Amino acid sequence: MKRLDKDTKKKIMEFSKRGFSLNQTAKKLELSRSTTFYWFRRFSKHKMPKVVIDRRPGEKIGEIVGAFCGDGTYYIDKNYKHSIAISLAKNEKWYANYLNNCFYNVFHKKGWIWLDTKKNLILLRIFGVDIIKFIHEFAVWKDVKTYSIKLKKSISNYDKKFLIGFLRGLYMTDGWLNKGKSTANFGCTSQELVDNFSKCLSKFEIAHHRYSFEKEGRKELFYLTIPKEECYKFFNLIKIKKMLPRGISGKTF
Repeated sequence: MKRLDKDTKKKIMEFSKRGFSLNQTAKKLELSRSTTFYWFRRFSKHKMPKVVIDRRPGEKIGEIVGAFCGDGTYYIDKNYKHSIAISLAKNEKWYANYLNNCFYNVFHKKGWIWLDTKKNLILLRIFGVDIIKFIHEFAVWKDVKTYSIKLKKSISNYDKKFLIGFLRGLYMTDGWLNKGKSTANFGCTSQELVDNFSKCLSKFEIAHHRYSFEKEGRKELFYLTIPKEECYKFFNLIKIKKMLPRGISGKTF
């Protein structure tokens, strides 16, 4: 990174305190964004307020972590604002609202919900670098998140309430019900995440079957099926009262 002299640092401080954006400041001083960023961040009025996190263990934290592991994405935008987004089916706004209330209970702030018309999805996004740091306390991944996401520690390190919420978050984002066979299912491209799901079920003595599917030219998929006779126990555990086929909202707590 280019070293800046005192006069340039002073100008960055002046521009940032006057409310100029990072891009505007870099352009006026003919500097790169990366060179400007460090000093701009120190002085800027646009700093994101520090998130106050309720760290008491429980289902809500588990569910946020589970939903992020299942279908969450981490972003840093052009102004270096950090955010996470949870993707849901277009008819699951009710769950986006519910999860947003979980955000408020844990982070004391709510996210934004909108329909992504290009992808035909509901997106729930919340900003704050402290939030992604918090999630990193529970989940880890390498390179492509989708292929390697998993819990940071073994299942035995988490209490039952966290694991119940974790299962619910995973099922609500990457799970479905096979109406014909009356089985509950979960699948993704991270073998480690399916391992987490499986070990959680074993902890609660819920029988299940695992298998994988590989198709030429595509990433191997890992699946888990809970048979019909175990579904009641599973849905009762994660507090879902209605068992409906994939793509139909109405699974209530």
